[in-house]
Amino acid sequence: MASDPRHIALSVLLAWHHSSNTLDTSLEKHSEQLAQLSKSDRGLCNALIFGVLRKRASIDWIIRKFSSIPFEKIHTPPLYILRIALFQIVHMDRIPVFAAINTSVDLAKKISGKKTGNFTNAVLRKASQDFTTMALPDPVKDTAKFMAVHYSLPLWLSKRWLRAYGVEQARKLGRQINTIPQITVRTNTLKINRAGLAQKLCRVAQNIQLTDHATQGICFTSPSIPIQEFDAFKLGLFQVQDEAAQMVTQFLAPEPGETILDACAGLGGKTGHIAQIMENSGRIIAV
Repeated sequence: MASDPRHIALSVLLAWHHSSNTLDTSLEKHSEQLAQLSKSDRGLCNALIFGVLRKRASIDWIIRKFSSIPFEKIHTPPLYILRIALFQIVHMDRIPVFAAINTSVDLAKKISGKKTGNFTNAVLRKASQDFTTMALPDPVKDTAKFMAVHYSLPLWLSKRWLRAYGVEQARKLGRQINTIPQITVRTNTLKINRAGLAQKLCRVAQNIQLTDHATQGICFTSPSIPIQEFDAFKLGLFQVQDEAAQMVTQFLAPEPGETILDACAGLGGKTGHIAQIMENSGRIIAV
């Protein structure tokens, strides 16, 4: 079981659920298990972890519809087993439905016993047959709930967007937030210019594009090897950072020799960007 990608995905999700740690921390704690997986199994494991969290609200609506046990009374491990299985059934074309069900039932039996396995089997078989015709909340009478389920949003966020932007714009945001973005990196201009980095990235990734707004950003898709194995990464030629995050430092426009207070530093991405623009000359206080 330890080398099964679904079991590892479950372990990561449960570790994240039961702690105040970030998902990155939970993934780091299981890094040795992930490293032992084949490339395809590691890809599946990551797809399950991120997919379950991304689609949780819509998946939970399906569980509520087909579970004989009230949603709030389903124990946490079988709940996540159902979420993992339904993500495969609803959102992953390459995994046969019977395989998603059987592996999940076996996992439920091993972790929580035969009774839980039978419950898991019943929910998944009913859901797999009928989820495509399942009723959603009324988009007119209960627009916020419909958006929350359809776009897999927290209900509070759905309500806030509707108040702030109106129905059409809120639905555009819902569609956009469900689009998996390209990978975006920030050029380390202390070592290379953006054009030079883009040329190097062409050897290991596809669809290389310069970002429209961040002046040091590059987007790409389909890396042929993990990013941390790029020669350019090992040489410190870039850092992974979204375009919006890069723009924050551009708006700040720090200059060499200044003293900067970064009063909301996390892992230090923007702090490093500030230092880069300051050409390593000046003082930064990051807290």
